[in-house]
Amino acid sequence: MRYYRIVSIIGIIYLCFNGVTSSVSSTEGYLLPSNIETFDLEYNQWHDINSITSIGANYVIEWNFTTSNPNVLIQLWAMDDPNFNDWKDGLTPSLYKHLISSRAGASGYYSVPNSEIWHVVFMNFDITEMETTTINTDVNFIEKPTQNDGGIGQDAGNSYSTSSQLTVGNFSSSGILIYDDLSDFYNFEVEAGDNLTITFSDFGESNCDFVLYKQGGTKVIEETDVIDNISMEYSVNDTGTCALGISKSNADDFTQVDYQFSIFKQSELTFNFPIEVKYILCVFSFLSISVVIVRKRKKERY
Repeated sequence: MRYYRIVSIIGIIYLCFNGVTSSVSSTEGYLLPSNIETFDLEYNQWHDINSITSIGANYVIEWNFTTSNPNVLIQLWAMDDPNFNDWKDGLTPSLYKHLISSRAGASGYYSVPNSEIWHVVFMNFDITEMETTTINTDVNFIEKPTQNDGGIGQDAGNSYSTSSQLTVGNFSSSGILIYDDLSDFYNFEVEAGDNLTITFSDFGESNCDFVLYKQGGTKVIEETDVIDNISMEYSVNDTGTCALGISKSNADDFTQVDYQFSIFKQSELTFNFPIEVKYILCVFSFLSISVVIVRKRKKERY
């Protein structure tokens, strides 16, 4: 771990003070197709893959790479175009992100923070080895899907306190979990005596966790590491607000989850008659009882 930190610090020194010493090439990326490449990196060389055009905060960079030489530690960095050019010119960049340092390769994603042309830079600055390695890469610049979780027109809240409000009765909808959007939470009004049936389905190969809160924020149902369709039932004791959450079980799982869900609320059967009707029913009940008593007394006489 200490060695990795030292090598990363060396890379940062290169970024901030020395700029570029030797480049292999600069390759334009693609917005949708995979940018699959194989190239060699000698010691003190770098290789750049970029998005061609400006991409905004609604984009992510998906990256995956492997190396042929396990002795060489490869550093992977993301930079927007102005800072990349500053770095090449030997100036100090102000916006950059160290994605990972690895000998064998790795995969992951990076959410773009601002609108610019973005660069992914592979660096062989391993001063302890000074060897060459072959890199196999797959880099994608991908627009995030438009989210309409629960039909609210946007991403649902990601916690109990930020849950998005729904109006339910016999309610069905869908949602998406992807990249750093790991959870969706919803809330809805209930009354004492309501019986809830909640189902989730079609959430793919990702394990998910589910939780239902009653009025006041107490968990009443919690299911973890669920891989198949799930149905939950709950009888409401207190009138108020319930909250419902779905989350990825693995925070490092950035695959897309397109889930379907339904909330069926069946209210307890009650009768609420007007006062006039209640008065008539009372009078009718009294008269019925009086008639029964009179008939009983007549039978006793005979």
